[in-house]
Amino acid sequence: MAFSSYGAYWRQLREIFTTRLLSLRQIESFRHVRESETFAMVDGLFQNCKSAAAATPVNVSRLVGLLTNNMNCRMAFGRKFSEEEIDNRGFKDMIQEVFYLGGAFNVGDFIPWLQWMDLQRLVRRQKEAHKTFDAFIEKVIREHELHGDRDEFHADFVHELLALTRLDDDDEMKITRETVKAIIFDVLVGGSGTSTVALEWAMSEILLNPSIVKKIQEELDRVLGPQHKYVEESDLPQLEYLMAVVKESLRVHPPVPLLIPHECMDDCTIFGYDIPSKCRVIVNIWAINRDPTIWEKADVFKPERFVGNPIDVKGQNFEVLPFGSGRRGCPGQLLGFTVVELALANLLHCFDWRLPYGMNPNDLDMVEQFGLSTPRTQNLFAIPIPRQKVYALF
Repeated sequence: MAFSSYGAYWRQLREIFTTRLLSLRQIESFRHVRESETFAMVDGLFQNCKSAAAATPVNVSRLVGLLTNNMNCRMAFGRKFSEEEIDNRGFKDMIQEVFYLGGAFNVGDFIPWLQWMDLQRLVRRQKEAHKTFDAFIEKVIREHELHGDRDEFHADFVHELLALTRLDDDDEMKITRETVKAIIFDVLVGGSGTSTVALEWAMSEILLNPSIVKKIQEELDRVLGPQHKYVEESDLPQLEYLMAVVKESLRVHPPVPLLIPHECMDDCTIFGYDIPSKCRVIVNIWAINRDPTIWEKADVFKPERFVGNPIDVKGQNFEVLPFGSGRRGCPGQLLGFTVVELALANLLHCFDWRLPYGMNPNDLDMVEQFGLSTPRTQNLFAIPIPRQKVYALF
């Protein structure tokens, strides 16, 4: 759906996403999946803290990557998949490979007669990534075809997609097996990749700003009271400051800094500039989000700017557009925001976090990796310390 031209095919894909997977009803129906995976992550961290002889650093980037992948696989495919089931590099690295290749500078795009030489090996890497994901998605489809609607495989998104391939609808384009594979790929890469990037950058900024952690934990203690082991999704609307932290993280570190290219459908004139049809438009939301004419101290991480501020991140306010806007806006924005907020709330409710190896905040590497998305160049490591008031409940 992301790279399809506007037309009947794109409209049909958009409808499938918004009504069958990402509608409010569907998102709410998978609430137990998101909560159970988040609580399992917290339980695992507590067990590690009990068994470790001393405070041991945790690979936070890998931790949140596994969480978002497990959530997405259970919601879309009916079950979790181990890292080894896709490739020896694991889900997170393979998804980052796709995002890197999607945004890489390709000499052949600008000097066409050099394209056949594949000087940067980008085409070869794209083919290898395609082969890996195609084999994995084919496995998912065959598994659903084999098990059908048996009890252990409840009707999920893949079942619904396969049912669409059996329909003969003359008004819309036929949904084929290749279409099903493409949609599954969008769900796997788009859902897991962007949520992981958003979470690791939010945790990075929090580690740099201990005062923000204190404010979040004070709010959590006030809203939840003394007897809550976990933060549930029903608690999130009351956590105004936590929501502001997530919004500010998406402003400063949008997971996709350049929106997927748009294309003009007709000739038009904008601010005196003649724009021809088929012209490709690249929207730089990273620059929009940090516009100094709109945001005071635009490069400073300051969640307070969103407290009591009517500006939201859902695409209606053009001061900050982490999910894009309009027809091409991300259909999974509600789900993505919920996942990030739920995971972050539980990580900070149950643990205090500090940098490992005696690092100072100024020593933390905040360099972004270039690509269609911008994850951290280096994985984020931090030490979880159980909060005593919560630890006593386990």
